[in-house]
Amino acid sequence: MRECSDICKNLSVSCPTENKDCRFWMDREEDLNCTLIAIDNNGGRPMTLRDIGLRLNLSHVRIDQIAKKATEKVRKKLKNDDLFP
Repeated sequence: MRECSDICKNLSVSCPTENKDCRFWMDREEDLNCTLIAIDNNGGRPMTLRDIGLRLNLSHVRIDQIAKKATEKVRKKLKNDDLFP
């Protein structure tokens, strides 16, 4: 883990709001506003759609819809930029 997330976890304090420029910052107080801590709290294993849905209070079906839509947007962007065949 990065040094800043280790400090936050050891002290049980959230990453400061002004630290939004950190690429690991997220707005989730339960995980001390840190993506690395969230991953560690999840045992380091990938989260299922059901896990994500439970965290966000959405169904796994809705999470799947959002993921598919986001993937399609990225695919179209890459295709338009000739980065994806």
